[in-house]
Amino acid sequence: MLFDGRYAQALRALIDEYVTRDQDRALFDLPPLPDDDQRRVNPPRAY
Repeated sequence: MLFDGRYAQALRALIDEYVTRDQDRALFDLPPLPDDDQRRVNPPRAY
């Protein structure tokens, strides 16, 4: 991640999309999701 900005950006986007619980988001220094965010109700499916 330190040497490839595109990789870092892609990884951050995936973490932001799939990490939905407030306590998990705090581990990655992400803000909590708004109460009306659909990911809070219907988290993305992992394949």
